[in-house]
Amino acid sequence: GFQIQPSEIAKPMIIILLANCWEKNLPTWINIVKSFLWILPILVLIFKQPDLGTVLTIFMIWLTMLIGANVSLTKVVLMGVCSSFLMPIVWMFLSVSRICGLLELVLEYHLCRKRFFTRIKIFPDSRTS
Repeated sequence: GFQIQPSEIAKPMIIILLANCWEKNLPTWINIVKSFLWILPILVLIFKQPDLGTVLTIFMIWLTMLIGANVSLTKVVLMGVCSSFLMPIVWMFLSVSRICGLLELVLEYHLCRKRFFTRIKIFPDSRTS
């Protein structure tokens, strides 16, 4: 059958939301931050799936809409510099999240293995001693 992901519906909705925003507001720092905060929950939810490609696509939609709103070159350069300083922090977060995910898998494997062998009485049952 025909399947559609919610993120596919979110993309044109974000374009409409940002177009409406930049039609009514000037690209000041406060409005730039507000526009990013509007799409941030969507980015976080999609990132949790994990679907980094869609997150980057939505981020590029936001950036393209900013350029379309005639953001000054100074603001674009400052955002680029700030982003380059934030990238190591984001990378650490991604690395920690991956490490935690790996640890969860290892612990889950260990617990399942222990339950299995306890049931077939290879390991002594702690309740009987």
